[in-house]
Amino acid sequence: MPQITLTIGFIPDDWSSASDDSKTIMVGDTDHSRTKEYEYVIGDDSFKNSTTGASLEGDMDAVCSSIFTDSGVLSGGASRLKPYLMKNIYEVCLEETGDIDVDIDLFEEGISQFENKRKKYNGCFYCRYIVEDEGEITKELLFVTKKK
Repeated sequence: MPQITLTIGFIPDDWSSASDDSKTIMVGDTDHSRTKEYEYVIGDDSFKNSTTGASLEGDMDAVCSSIFTDSGVLSGGASRLKPYLMKNIYEVCLEETGDIDVDIDLFEEGISQFENKRKKYNGCFYCRYIVEDEGEITKELLFVTKKK
């Protein structure tokens, strides 16, 4: 059975570089990237925040509302990932729509890192959706939101 993971991260407003002085954000490596992340494991009818251990209950609107709250914790209250935007990201991941919301600045397939040159993405959220089957990545999507 495939394992599906959604990582949501936040790049602080005062971010200047990664730990190696590069401008590379590596999703899943918060020590290197100097970012904050939550990782969610997605099951048939559930989302579980494997970072905090919390289960997100209810329909997709309720899950997006919970992620909205979680994102406020990630950003230290500076910003939140809006439910409509999280819903669009998830619908793209499920291939229910091909329309990328205008508030998404970067959308790429098959990558897990991106450049934050000139601090373009400071104060922004990023999301990576991965499907793994028998240890092999079969789908990987990366989104970075516009700063609000």
